[in-house]
Amino acid sequence: MTIPTPKEVPDWIRSVLILDAEDVWGQISGMGLGQLAVRLGYPGGFDNRGDVLFTDSFEEGLTKGVVTKGVAGAAVEVSTTSCRLGGFSLKLTAGSDGESWAGYLYALPYPTLAKVGAMCAFTVQADTEYIELLYSFYDGTYRHEAGIRYDHVNSKIQYKDAGLTWQDLITNVPLYAYDTGYHYLKVVIDLATAEYHRVLVDGYSWLIGELDYYHELDDTSPLFYCTLYHYGAEDANAVSYIDSVIFTQNEPL
Repeated sequence: MTIPTPKEVPDWIRSVLILDAEDVWGQISGMGLGQLAVRLGYPGGFDNRGDVLFTDSFEEGLTKGVVTKGVAGAAVEVSTTSCRLGGFSLKLTAGSDGESWAGYLYALPYPTLAKVGAMCAFTVQADTEYIELLYSFYDGTYRHEAGIRYDHVNSKIQYKDAGLTWQDLITNVPLYAYDTGYHYLKVVIDLATAEYHRVLVDGYSWLIGELDYYHELDDTSPLFYCTLYHYGAEDANAVSYIDSVIFTQNEPL
């Protein structure tokens, strides 16, 4: 057996970085940093636009937000039953009376005056009515409110307008109901113009600029809230699993 000289020993690190596309290792030289981060366990993977402000995949429990819920069986807890990433998810069990909802609230520092986004992976059951991403934030002069929700009963996307009324935005968006079948919802708003910018549902994305969201005079110190809500049918205690929560800023056009 011939022992190779040092110059003939493969440089595995260099080889991995310059492998061509036909190599079984895969081509890493053409991989963006976003894709590399996803492969290393970052909770994104479906839409990697924007600069990440904050993520939560519930591996540390309910330590990053605040529980909010109705009554009559409503519950907010960490679960190992269904997960998108890692070993845990957020289980939102809606109440079964007139307050048939459960939610989880995040408080963040006020971001730059740019396009900011919120995204989560979620599941629905047959008795789910809405999955909602709701912004409620203060800039020192105004209080703002904006939100997107998936109406599971009617298979459509709605937005909260400048009068705090839910309006139809996109119709005929049926999503499969299954406890381990995750979907994605993302909404991007423009803080500089106080308008919506983009909404994403699974593999579909729509530009929705020039739609205003709500604001009123309020001198509360700047703070940025976003709440994830699950609403279910009455007398049902419907369940939704939430995972891979991501907040971003500097979203592109």
